[in-house]
Amino acid sequence: VEGTKTGTLATPMDLDGIWKLYPVTYAPSGNLVAVVELFLSVEAMIPDYSGVIAGCVRHDVGRTYFNMRWTGEEAVHAWLLSEWLIASGVWDSRTSRQHFAKCLDVEWNPIPHYPRHGELLYGPTSYVTLQEKRTAIGYEGLEAMAKAEGQLALAAICRRLKMEEARHYGFYLQVAQLTQEFFP
Repeated sequence: VEGTKTGTLATPMDLDGIWKLYPVTYAPSGNLVAVVELFLSVEAMIPDYSGVIAGCVRHDVGRTYFNMRWTGEEAVHAWLLSEWLIASGVWDSRTSRQHFAKCLDVEWNPIPHYPRHGELLYGPTSYVTLQEKRTAIGYEGLEAMAKAEGQLALAAICRRLKMEEARHYGFYLQVAQLTQEFFP
């Protein structure tokens, strides 16, 4: 159910298995729903921050394809949270589509363009490294909230997302360290 590691990215999560192991509890608290919607909104902004990186690495096939795979994995995070909101009876599929559309209506540039920060090796890498760490910590807190409310399906999803975000953080931290070593 937790997935296995293949290369650098994990296999897709088996939601049918999650629903069987942890039946969804209806009527989660408003606070829990608000936090899930916030995390989903951040994950739904993937076109904006991955687009900045894609523009910087498009000359390098390996980096371009890694960015596309990472982007896909981040998009799955938003989808998993949306599926939980639907399964728990908070949203329906129309509400989900509307929420994603609303997130994509606003363009967001997450990376400030200051001297040296607009370069791939400093701005985007620093931003993504910190963002991945913060998101892993956030999913850990959301997992605890879900457990406290008996929302075990959501807790299982958050545990998986926390592990993926921690893996992303480890990768980007290594990139940042190598950047400092080779391009001081």
